[in-house]
Formats: sequence, structure tokens, C-alpha cells
Amino acid sequence: MSKFVQVTINGLIKMPRQRNHNQRDYTLFEGPLLQSIQSYLVKKLKRVASSSSDEYPSAIIGSNTLADQFILENWGIRKSQRVSYRNLFQRVRLECRSIFNRYLRLGRLEIDAETRKYAFRVYKFSENRGNLILGFVKYSRNSEWAPSAS
Repeated sequence: MSKFVQVTINGLIKMPRQRNHNQRDYTLFEGPLLQSIQSYLVKKLKRVASSSSDEYPSAIIGSNTLADQFILENWGIRKSQRVSYRNLFQRVRLECRSIFNRYLRLGRLEIDAETRKYAFRVYKFSENRGNLILGFVKYSRNSEWAPSAS
């Protein structure tokens, strides 16, 4: 008889520890957590766009790095504690990869802020052992990075 251990972190996530990697349940990451990962990415990109003095500021962000920073900021769990919180890291990294794959398929990311509108072109920089690394380049309407009209 196998026991499932419930992992609860600040009451936000409850995940059963899985017996093998084939049993996956993605329903735990619908809604608020998925939105908060996306808003964390948007916050990072806004920071890049507003702090850079370049005409076309850019950033290279890896899906695993985004997941690790998201977990550290929200729950204070460091990357070195990954073994103890294996399911949390695994699930958040999977969600970050799915978000990155969606933006890669779209080819762009547009952010409506209160005072400004940011637009980024998205391109694949690298993929290494499941870690999807994307490049984000801010563009304006008349720049070479702007999407074509076709």
C-alpha cells in the first residue's frame, strides 16, 4: 500500500507526491497560480523595458530560471532545496515551459500597463534538457523587430 504525502506551502498548493513520472495531474495549476506566473514574467519584462537606455532593450530568460525565481519570491524556497520540494519545482517548471511555448508560437508578447504599452518579439534562443530559453526584444511600430503586416 502506497501513501501519498501532502505538501502544503503557505496553504497555496497541495500536491500528492507521485509514485512515478507517468502520473501527472495538471488541474492544480489552473487559475491563480498560472496567472501569477504570467504576471511575474510580465513584471520582469516591464523592468527590463523601463530600466534600459537602449533603443530596443532585450532580455534572455530561461523557463527554469523563471520558475526558480518565482518560487523563491513567493515562498522563500531556494533552488538548493529542490530535492525536498520536488513536486513543487517540477510542476512550476512545467507550467513555465508551457507558458514559454505559447509565447514562442505567438511570436510576440504585448503588455498593457497603466501608462504605457509594451510590445516584445519572442524568439527561441536555446533549449537544453527541457529548459526553454527565450529572447524578448522590445519593439515599436516602425522598428525592424515589428511584426510584418502579412
